[in-house]
Amino acid sequence: MPEREAQLFAAMFRGSPIGMALVSLQGGFMTVNEALCRMLGYAQAELLALTFQDITHPEDLGSDLALLRRVLAREIDQYELRKRYRRKDGQLIWIALHVSLILDEDGAPAFFCRRFRTSPRRWRPKRSCRTFMSGCGWPWKPPRTASGTGGCPGASCLSRTRSGRSWALRGRRP
Repeated sequence: MPEREAQLFAAMFRGSPIGMALVSLQGGFMTVNEALCRMLGYAQAELLALTFQDITHPEDLGSDLALLRRVLAREIDQYELRKRYRRKDGQLIWIALHVSLILDEDGAPAFFCRRFRTSPRRWRPKRSCRTFMSGCGWPWKPPRTASGTGGCPGASCLSRTRSGRSWALRGRRP
């Protein structure tokens, strides 16, 4: 990466209002931003000594690992998931997590980029989501925790194609 691009990325990463981390293929935190440290109550050095598995609620770990395996198998490019993390003080918090795989120059998996936003305990779709779903002819359904998606079009019925060039409604061809 040219020096200027590296500087821009570092500034964006550090200054982001959402939690961000680069995570090794084994789950270890490689770098974390201040927003994530504040969210989880850890100092940067403490988080870098942990894995995401160490701070994930045990009931939520299986679905995250299953989706990671699908990303590594190139079945999906990225995923979103709402799950619980244990803060340093022991408190559980709900996080809306977005994970994508970063490839090296040869196209091999290098690490994951994980983005974290605090999420309400019980997610409920907004009226506009229910209206959109009914307008598409789909009945609204509550979130499916196994796949990390839900009834909101932003989470479940819109999917980026493998090429990343367009959005398509899942289950429907243009």
